[in-house]
Amino acid sequence: MELLLRGRRVTYRVVGEGPPALFIPAFPLDSRQWIGVEQLLAPRARVVSIDLPGFGGSDPLPEAETTIAAYADAVDAVAAAVAPGAQWVLGGCSMGGYVVFECVRRGTIARRGLVLSDTRAVSDTADQREGRVRFIAKARAEGVGAVVDAQLPRMLTDSCDPTIRAEVESIMRSAPLAGVLGALNALLTRPDSVATLSQIKEPVLAIVGEHDPVSPPAEMEAMASKLSRVSFVRIQRASHFANLERPQAFHRALLDWWTSLPVS
Repeated sequence: MELLLRGRRVTYRVVGEGPPALFIPAFPLDSRQWIGVEQLLAPRARVVSIDLPGFGGSDPLPEAETTIAAYADAVDAVAAAVAPGAQWVLGGCSMGGYVVFECVRRGTIARRGLVLSDTRAVSDTADQREGRVRFIAKARAEGVGAVVDAQLPRMLTDSCDPTIRAEVESIMRSAPLAGVLGALNALLTRPDSVATLSQIKEPVLAIVGEHDPVSPPAEMEAMASKLSRVSFVRIQRASHFANLERPQAFHRALLDWWTSLPVS
């Protein structure tokens, strides 16, 4: 499905019937990250998976205008198109989690619960921001392949199933350069979300791969400790893309949490 937002196309999938849930992908993935979650929850939910601007079928934004807030605009538009006024479960992995925090700050989507997977509330350090600037230059000069070559070893563990690794790599390499450069700008300019945690009163599933070097489990556990209604789960033998690397464990944790949610 698709809609137009300020003249640009935003694409998304909707499967299932029931209380709505919307899942936001990590960088540099698209909505295909959540196909397994769609299949899991479709018997009990209306599951929406969005392509952020510049990924999948969604049109890119100008690079300098691609921000976490701009991504949240797309999420707002899709939620309003699918189930206006409903209470949503919002889920995001990594960069998708940053978008979830922005949705919390603006309060435009009523929330039934949140799924925060392999993400961070704290802002980047100065060294990390400098690293992002260098990475943008590398992507601009060498293309998407250089981004994938640099990132893939950190996204999955060495023990990842080869078939899964190949599928993840294929999705990453299919990302358009315009989308990648825009997302890198969004990551470079993302706001700190530590203060946002106090705004979260609904149930949260905080879930992380035990070998995640990008959103370390200890950091995510510290983030979870600041939430009033949280289930914290470590996925063994998984790195940053935990839901793709260990789908059975991730889906089990998600389903257990989902069935514990109060009826909306």
